[in-house]
Amino acid sequence: MTSQGIDKFNQCAIIITYVFTLLLLTLQVEKVYLLLALVAATLFSVWPFVMKRSHLSTPWQGLFLPLGMILISGPAALLSKAPIIDPSWAGKITLPCAITLALAAGIINGGSMTFAYSKLIAAPNASRYLIIVSVTMPIILALMGWLFLKEQLSFKQICGIGVGICAIYLLN
Repeated sequence: MTSQGIDKFNQCAIIITYVFTLLLLTLQVEKVYLLLALVAATLFSVWPFVMKRSHLSTPWQGLFLPLGMILISGPAALLSKAPIIDPSWAGKITLPCAITLALAAGIINGGSMTFAYSKLIAAPNASRYLIIVSVTMPIILALMGWLFLKEQLSFKQICGIGVGICAIYLLN
């Protein structure tokens, strides 16, 4: 990595540390869950950058990404003492149905990776488009929860959806 690349990395690290500290001091949530959310968000933000630097073509990205995930999650699942089906769903869903739904989720994720996300990673302004993906996901999830799971949207959540839509508009 060049000295200019190291300087940019250090600047990003300082900004991320500042944002994490600000969030930890201002949000009224359990700090351990906030920290886990921030770690997950950071890692989810880093992997497209690493994938882009691999210079693999789209089909190969779609192959190696899940293989990397299996290397981490496979042993964790096999060593886990957790039941395969969440105990709160015991008797409400069969194992074949649960596995079918999980595989469907993987197919949907793999399809989005193969046909859309990996092309965005390769785009000239990748960070601009990936931010749109990141902002849009919670909006879609909130609306799907409201429409299909009959979850209530709070005033704060509705405002958050509005802010997300404004952010998408401002990014374009």
